[in-house]
Amino acid sequence: MTVCDIAAVPLDDASADIAILSLALMGKNHADYVRETHRILPVEGHLWLCEPTSNIGSDEARLRDVLSGFGFDLYRVQVEGQFTFARAVKSDSAPRDVTAPIKLRAQ
Repeated sequence: MTVCDIAAVPLDDASADIAILSLALMGKNHADYVRETHRILPVEGHLWLCEPTSNIGSDEARLRDVLSGFGFDLYRVQVEGQFTFARAVKSDSAPRDVTAPIKLRAQ
């Protein structure tokens, strides 16, 4: 087991096939986590999110736009109880601007 900040995971670029972020997007640097996920996944790698709906919402169009800004194509959004589950695939396009803060939280 390796203890680390998920904004800087000790893995090589494109070294993981899947990344699961569960309750990770509640922190102040949540955008860093998604950027790091983009780094460690290869093209076609899978990102699975599980977050409270009150935190990220369930608006599929908005989530699609936000995730595309990080270089992901949204595959599926499902709301179960108080949680939103989103599945995305890393696209071959680079994130739009990796230095700009991108809001994942629902407005």
